[in-house]
Amino acid sequence: MTIRRGLLIYTSVIYLIGAILVVLLVNSHMRGQALTEAESKAMLVLDRNLATHAFYTHQLKPRIFEWSEPFRTPEYFEPTWMSATYAVREIDRYFKTLSHNDYYYRECAINALSPQNEADSTENAFIRALNDDPALMKQSMIRVMDGKQYFQTRRRGEMMEETCLRRHSTPDKAPADLVRIYGPTRSFNRQEGEAITAISIRIPLSAAYAEADRFSVWLSGLLICMLLGIYVGQHQINRFWLLRSLEMLRTKVTEIAGNPRLLGETLPMPRGQELQYLGAAFNTLSKALKESLDQLEDRVTDRTRELNTVNIRLKQEMIQREKLTTELIKSKKREAMPSGGVIILSAENRGILPDEEPPVAGMTGDRFVQITIRDQGEGIPAKNLSRIFDPYFSTRDRFTQKGMGRSKNRLLNEPTSAT
Repeated sequence: MTIRRGLLIYTSVIYLIGAILVVLLVNSHMRGQALTEAESKAMLVLDRNLATHAFYTHQLKPRIFEWSEPFRTPEYFEPTWMSATYAVREIDRYFKTLSHNDYYYRECAINALSPQNEADSTENAFIRALNDDPALMKQSMIRVMDGKQYFQTRRRGEMMEETCLRRHSTPDKAPADLVRIYGPTRSFNRQEGEAITAISIRIPLSAAYAEADRFSVWLSGLLICMLLGIYVGQHQINRFWLLRSLEMLRTKVTEIAGNPRLLGETLPMPRGQELQYLGAAFNTLSKALKESLDQLEDRVTDRTRELNTVNIRLKQEMIQREKLTTELIKSKKREAMPSGGVIILSAENRGILPDEEPPVAGMTGDRFVQITIRDQGEGIPAKNLSRIFDPYFSTRDRFTQKGMGRSKNRLLNEPTSAT
């Protein structure tokens, strides 16, 4: 794999992993923000309607009841100002026509006075839980309805008070107009302290989640475009900055390897501090090798000259030694064989027989070379044969300068046999 491809793959993988993480984090954050905003909107709607409810219950209704007491009969009932739930429901309906907010708000009850406020199955369960657990005040969840996601929150509503029992105990104690409007079966037989209503709010999340997904897709497209830009930029940098300098270095090294005479040539300084260090190191190495090669050639030339001189001198000495040896042999031959004759030298590679003593005491090994010397000279007296290998033994006469002339040390493990 080339460096360019390796860098491209590595950068792309790291960038894609980072881009995916960024998109997932942004999407998760936007969904979390949408949920937070939905919860905040739900609390805003809830607080506004509770404030309206409190105004009707604690200010408007008491004042109107007090004002209308002289001419209002006990059988009279008008929901527009006597029912805070009715008022809040109608105000919310007007509000939706003005704001077009897609949310759900309802004060629900089990066996509600108005069918419009009847609790569904989940709200029914929450109201029953309110009566079972007096400490329970609120419940929130994400709910899927008709394939759409909603943030739903429920909160404890009205408690049955003693002042309201007249309208909710039995139909005969309720105002006749109330029974006439809503019937004799709805919202009766209540008990004091009973949790009769719950406030239910649903805020749609699908639109916000879809917006988060759209933004994530847009962000992914942007990151992909950035990746392409990085790819093009990296390709240009690798091609015109990094790889071109490396290619110049490779070409120069190949040329020098094929033609050592090019040693000493240098590269132009590339771009980039690291590449400049590499170029400077190559130029220094090229110059140093050139100087070393030049010095080596000079040293080889001088050494060759010296060796030739020594070789000539050795040849001359060998010629002189051969002449001296020839003269010495002739001289010895004349001494040993005054009447002339022939000297025969022979050598035999042999071993020691089982019953045979080593030719030389202390000799090791079972293989040796036996050298035999024969001549037609005067011979060696029998009394001197046993001493021919003794160190420094000589029969040379000081007057005639003739004799055996043996003055060398005995050599062990290199025996000589003379016959």
